[in-house]
Order: sequence, then C-alpha cells, then structure tokens
Amino acid sequence: TQQAIINFIEDRAPNLSDLHISWFGGEPLLALDIIENMTKRILSLAEEYKFLYSASIVTNGYLLSPENARRMLDCKIASCQVTIDGEAETHNARRPHASGSDTYDVIIKNLQAVKDILPFIILRVNIDKENTDAISHVIETLKELQLNNVNAYPAPILDTNGCYSAGACLSSSEFFRFEYDFIKASRDHNRMLQKYPAILCRACGADDSSAYVIDADGKLYKCWSDIGISELSFGSVAKG
Repeated sequence: TQQAIINFIEDRAPNLSDLHISWFGGEPLLALDIIENMTKRILSLAEEYKFLYSASIVTNGYLLSPENARRMLDCKIASCQVTIDGEAETHNARRPHASGSDTYDVIIKNLQAVKDILPFIILRVNIDKENTDAISHVIETLKELQLNNVNAYPAPILDTNGCYSAGACLSSSEFFRFEYDFIKASRDHNRMLQKYPAILCRACGADDSSAYVIDADGKLYKCWSDIGISELSFGSVAKG
C-alpha cells in the first residue's frame, strides 16, 4: 500500500504545485516509522518535481512525547490536532488504555512536555448530551498549566456509520446553540467572526477534485466519513 501511494503521487507529480498529507488513523503515532519512510520518499519527489510539501496529524496524544514531536517536525508535520473525550473522568471512562488504565493525565502531561517543540496544537474536545460542560473544564486546565500554544474547541460526536448511540448525540441545532453560548461567554470575538457565513473555497474533500482519502488497504474515498463503506470507495491507489 505504501508503494502504491508513492506511485499514485509520482504519477501526478509533474502537475503538482503543492501536496498536503494529513496522517490519521487508528493512531498514526503507532506507525511513525511508516510516516518517516513515506515522508522521505515524498520529499525526494517534491525536490525532483519542484512542488511544495506540508503535513498535519490527528492523534489521541498518548504517544506525543518530546522525541516523537521532534520526529514529527522532521516529517514536516507543522499542524497537530489532539482529540479528547471531555474532562478527566469522562475521557478515562470512554478512552481507557488497552490495559484498562487512565489516559487523560498522560495526554495532558504530553502537551506540557512538547510545549516548546510544537508551537501550535489544536485540542478537539468531543461532546455529546452528557458532557457539554467538558470544554469549560478543559480550558480551565489549559489556563492553569499556561498551555497558551493549545487552542481547545468543542466538537459534536456524530453517529457516523452507526458508530455511536444516536440518542446520545446533540442535534445540529442543539450543538450550534451550545457553541454560540460557549463562544459568547468566552468573549472570543475572532472565533465568533469565524462562524459568520462566508464563501468557502471548499468545505470537504468531497468537493475538491484533487483531494483523496486513502484507507489502510489503499482504497480511495472522497470524505473521511465514508471510510469503511465499501460501496462509497471509487477505486484504489493500486488499481486506479
């Protein structure tokens, strides 16, 4: 699959001005050696065909050590999103380690440890009807620890592909009312302005002809939410 992806990029390289890859999973930091190997080959193509390269990552933060953060920078990963499922009690109940141990404190300590290495981290706080107060607790923790490089925001849990209890999810109107009240209370005028209607160059990979989502088997999709629904795959990196 790795070789097929490299071939896929190389076929398009003569017409590329820039290439961006977002590494996600699963947990991509479990496969940092693969990211390093592929990045080395992609950077070689970028030099040969004169296109710009950038990368980002979505991680649960459990392996976000200083060593791994430096390895990420070497792989041109300038943007990092960490996802948590609320404050400590809720997160640990929903995302325990495979051993059953807690994970929240490890993630927060990792954010502290990489503060001077990664200049900007986005912290996505997943919420549903049961933990809407989580974002406030998380932001207070970030303030106490002076993690000014971490920008936290609330995001709704969705019942994508039947992966969650639909009854536990906030409806669109419920979430947007919550988000509006949250931003208003935070007095973050910039964040509020970002929510005003605006013309978007694109909203999703589905409306960008040059965006592809590639799963672990090399199947091609147009949106992250489609992964796993085989009838929505339109090909593969190996077969075209």
